[in-house]
Amino acid sequence: MKESKKRRTHGFTLIELMIALVITSMVVAGTFYYFTTQEKAFIVQEQITEMQQNARGGIDFISRELRMIGYGVTSGAIITEADSNAITFLGDIDGDGSPETIRYALDATNLQLTREVDFGGAVEVAENITSTGLVFQYFNNNDNDLSTTDPLPLNATNRTNIRRINVSVTARTDNPDPDYSANNGYRTISYTTNIRPRNLGLISMSGCSVPATPTIDGTATTGLNNTFPCQLNVEWAQVTTDINGVTLAGSCALTQYEVSYGTSSGTYGTTLVISPSLTATTFSVAPGCTYYATVRAVNSSGDGAQAAEDTITDTTGPGTPSGLALTPLDNEIDLSWDVPTSNSCDISGYNIYRSTTSGSYSSPLTSTSSSQTSYEDTSVTNCTTYYYRVTAIDNCGNTSGFSNEATDSTGSSPPKKPTNVVATVNNNNDIQIRWDPPVNNADDTVFISGDPDGYNVYRDTNYTFPSPVQVNTGLVNSSPYNDNSMSDATSTIYYYKVTAVDQCGNESEYSDYAAPAALTVTFEAGYPYKSSGQRKVRVEVYVKDQYNQAVTDATVTVTVTGTDPGNTTPENGTLLHNGGGIYGSGTTPKTYWEGSIRYNSTETVTVQVTATKSTYSDGTVSTTFN
Repeated sequence: MKESKKRRTHGFTLIELMIALVITSMVVAGTFYYFTTQEKAFIVQEQITEMQQNARGGIDFISRELRMIGYGVTSGAIITEADSNAITFLGDIDGDGSPETIRYALDATNLQLTREVDFGGAVEVAENITSTGLVFQYFNNNDNDLSTTDPLPLNATNRTNIRRINVSVTARTDNPDPDYSANNGYRTISYTTNIRPRNLGLISMSGCSVPATPTIDGTATTGLNNTFPCQLNVEWAQVTTDINGVTLAGSCALTQYEVSYGTSSGTYGTTLVISPSLTATTFSVAPGCTYYATVRAVNSSGDGAQAAEDTITDTTGPGTPSGLALTPLDNEIDLSWDVPTSNSCDISGYNIYRSTTSGSYSSPLTSTSSSQTSYEDTSVTNCTTYYYRVTAIDNCGNTSGFSNEATDSTGSSPPKKPTNVVATVNNNNDIQIRWDPPVNNADDTVFISGDPDGYNVYRDTNYTFPSPVQVNTGLVNSSPYNDNSMSDATSTIYYYKVTAVDQCGNESEYSDYAAPAALTVTFEAGYPYKSSGQRKVRVEVYVKDQYNQAVTDATVTVTVTGTDPGNTTPENGTLLHNGGGIYGSGTTPKTYWEGSIRYNSTETVTVQVTATKSTYSDGTVSTTFN
């Protein structure tokens, strides 16, 4: 029987692996795309849901309370404000038997629908309401739009004719959708409803007359000044009677005051509703030179006549600028100052005054804008003293008082002192002085062009400089300077200091002193001496540098020569350096030598001590004694 062959087992080929990899990548990419698409759709839907809730919640809130307009009100005005985006009305909303004053309005700045109760401050009802997202329309009993004959806000007479109110609320999403091209990416939704308050038209308005005309207090009514910057303060006498002199009470009592103002006489672009218990109000206005204000009282019968308007004119200049400071530069002085702390809301700019005489100012040098509290004066001349002051000016041409006076000049600060001063003795026995020039002025301002103008070199024989002598006859242009005026440059230590002088003649402080590097050697008092009995000579010396400081690392050579009158051959001896080089105590170390030489009592002994050190001139001292 023929034996069957075993089937061979094969692995994956490279092509099969590549196909599997491509398929896997497509599956992963598809899964990722599906996930991100679903996530984005979820976010968009969440934004839309929130937007719908804002719009529906807002209109439901308004609708519920508008239906209760007039509830619990037995007499008097029911709707006291009827504007395109605001309404104020009375109604016993909470059912406590006492009507409340309710106001709905649009806060276009914060995109909020707000509600206010009894003038107690507005609170948010719904957010993300568009800047035009609250609209009221008012209709009479015949469904005629009342605004066609009486542009909003409606007057008191037309407010009593309201029978139907159309309300529209438009909300938007909290964040824009980059894939939504319309409306800058914000989706919006609007809800509209019509309300017919059942209590309107059921209340009798008879038996009352409109209030008497208020009287504005012309003295207390003011504004556009330091007390009320960019504000008006309007005050009036309390209205207590109607136009017939009958006391206002009960259903005929005041319901509110209306303060109207504008920038043209007889034309008032803004009206404020004020509580009937108040007789004054202060409010901000846009910067302006003249405002006109009036007041009228309102009760259930309507609006009383407006008071004779009061004119409020800006005649007060801004507060005074302060903190004027100067920075001198090369052919330039920079100014800076602080904004006035009072009445600065309508500043239009600043006037800069300059003079070469303190306290004497004529016309302004220049002016700046309201946002510019600095100026670079490049029209000055170096080495000249200038005086400055600044005033503020408002939009109406009123100016402030002068700021503090500041004075300075380019080059008013002397240079910093030269540094790294070095003095050396050259081959001609002249002393050469070198130094590094200063890089700027003593107050760290930069040099004016060409500074320093030169240098002065001073000399003294004492490093404390009690009597300095200027050795140069004219300004030295630059380092170095050779002082060849001494004949004893190698035997006397001279100390030098250098100053820098600018082109305005200001001289810096002295530099640190410098002296040529040199050693001096002096005998200790009583030395040297010889001992006849011991035939020894002992020498003690001090070694110091040019600054009178002890030097202990110099090489000191002592030569002793004895001469016997009967023996013409000098006898030289070498003394031993004993004691490690330091002997005695005190601030100045002493070095001493001791040794024997052949001499007798008649011999003359000469001792010479020489000290040497690299880069220093040698110091030598000698003496001869019997």
